[in-house]
Amino acid sequence: MASMGIMSALWVVIFLLTAISKVSKAAVPQFDPSMTRAQRQMVKEAFLDALTLVRTAALTFACDNDMYFGRYFDTSDGTFVRQMLQTVAAVDPNFDQGNPSRDTISQFLSNLRPDQLNADFAGLSISYGDNPGRPVHDDPGKSTKCGPFGLWGHLTFDPDQPENAWMSICPDTFDVFYSIRTMLNPPNALRNEPGMATTGFGDTETDYLETPGITVLHELMHWPYLFRNVPNYAMKIRLDPDNYPQILDHTSNTEPKDGYGA
Repeated sequence: MASMGIMSALWVVIFLLTAISKVSKAAVPQFDPSMTRAQRQMVKEAFLDALTLVRTAALTFACDNDMYFGRYFDTSDGTFVRQMLQTVAAVDPNFDQGNPSRDTISQFLSNLRPDQLNADFAGLSISYGDNPGRPVHDDPGKSTKCGPFGLWGHLTFDPDQPENAWMSICPDTFDVFYSIRTMLNPPNALRNEPGMATTGFGDTETDYLETPGITVLHELMHWPYLFRNVPNYAMKIRLDPDNYPQILDHTSNTEPKDGYGA
């Protein structure tokens, strides 16, 4: 996973940060116009980091039911998980899964044109902090959800128009976690920290294994409309209070037994 080919592709993603503001809005999220230039840049980078991570997973995951997969999922759900990843990543289900060449991975990671993204992203709005566009039904008082509560982000969708969703990436996310760009080329003060420059990763979660892109991916998983075409999604995912099959947050480590929780 840490091959030079993949690392080179990750750098290509970084150079696309400026390009994404110039492309058609056909398949990219709407970025809250009230953000400052610096905030907009951070949010865009988080979005692109999310795509890089989910595409890497979708391209290389072969539904192996090993000890690592079993920490998070039921071991019988390998195909379902792969289809979820493919949906977010916009990977062809017929793609040769599990053992693609380095060149194939690099090419796919660097191909982030709007016509190569999931078209549903056109209905997504992303904001730094609480998204000012989120529907009133979600929070009639429009109170602040981001704040001194350790919340990394939240997502709202309109049950009457489920194709629209509003994502909020809380400021703490950018204060605590590093982008892929920083991980690959950390400043001297961070260079010897675990996980920096892709060395020293362990098998358990630490802040060094997370980026703001992880928060983007987490929040995308709360959007039922995005997964409407995934086989058996409505059967496997429990209904939320609005009667939608929605993946909800939980902290239990009993699903599966000895799992890490969410």
